[in-house]
Amino acid sequence: ASSYRNLAQYYTIARQRNNAYSYLHKALALAKETGDVTIESNVSDKLFQLYKNESHYDSALFYLMSFQNLEAKIEKDETLKELSRIELTAQFQEREHLRREEQLKREYWFFLTSILLLSLLSILGMLYFLSKSRLKRLRLEKLAMELRSSNLELKKESLEKELEIKNKELTTNVMYKI
Repeated sequence: ASSYRNLAQYYTIARQRNNAYSYLHKALALAKETGDVTIESNVSDKLFQLYKNESHYDSALFYLMSFQNLEAKIEKDETLKELSRIELTAQFQEREHLRREEQLKREYWFFLTSILLLSLLSILGMLYFLSKSRLKRLRLEKLAMELRSSNLELKKESLEKELEIKNKELTTNVMYKI
């Protein structure tokens, strides 16, 4: 269709109007057959100009209206494409926003879990050190009790020896007096 249009343009410049009409009509038929609205619009415009220059106003009006309808259709299609693009962009942005929110939520839960685990570990560490220090304190208290016990036994022995010595002195004194 594009080649026929270009040939028609060549024949228009060469002032061979019949060949130009023929190729423009072939281009228009092919453009309609393939559904290429842009070429169809362009060919309708060329036919409008040719018929207007030849003073065939009925045909010129027909192709002018066809051209305007096709341009409106192209504009409508472009508007629909733009709306679709905007809608897809909005959907993508919404999905991206939801993905970011999910990511933030995961990061929040990860942070919260990390804080909880660190707190739990620090509490467990404190409990471990408290139990170790308690065991150490209990051992030291046991050792202190054993030392006191042995100290008391030594005092008891020393008091018993002192009592024994005093008894012997008393016995010696009593025998001396007797």
